[in-house]
Amino acid sequence: KKTTLPCDVWFTFVVMEELDGSGTGDFAKWFQTKGYTLQYSEVAAIFAEPTGLATVEYGHRGNYFIKAQAVGQAGHSGRPNSITRQAILIMNDFINELVRLNRIWAIRFKGSDFGLPSITLTSLEAKSKSPNKTAEKCEAIVDLRTIPLFDKEAYDAVSKIAKQKGVKLSFLYPPAPCGYTNPDSKIIKVVKDLFPNI
Repeated sequence: KKTTLPCDVWFTFVVMEELDGSGTGDFAKWFQTKGYTLQYSEVAAIFAEPTGLATVEYGHRGNYFIKAQAVGQAGHSGRPNSITRQAILIMNDFINELVRLNRIWAIRFKGSDFGLPSITLTSLEAKSKSPNKTAEKCEAIVDLRTIPLFDKEAYDAVSKIAKQKGVKLSFLYPPAPCGYTNPDSKIIKVVKDLFPNI
């Protein structure tokens, strides 16, 4: 039996979901450029995460993939006191501060509807030309996860620590923003009506 839906339903399958969300951004631009936004009085989106329809979430964490770089001196390891800036030690101080920041956020945001903001070291590299010389440069990759109402502030906190420690930050990918939908919005009420047990 043929059924007519009371609205149009678009299914989209996008790339870069795990990195910067650019596939979703490109679709949204295409949707607007083609004039589809003018055809509808309301537009809503549902991300079909694998929850088994056990819950309806109305927000998600954003993320910043950050490259941190510390530059120091290449000096003889037998005379460490003559080396004023050791890149590895600078980065070590920076990483320790990020660990401390995670602990602070765990207390501050305990019970948040969106989980905790977090920053996690995912990669660390420092190379020396000789085992008896210190590395001139140390690089780390960190994954900063933010929550609604604490997005730019989270990055600013990391950026402040980097500045204090003399570490330069840059983005590996454009930051992906947090998502938030008012829990009283029409789309959430519709989904809850359709699936009353969640």
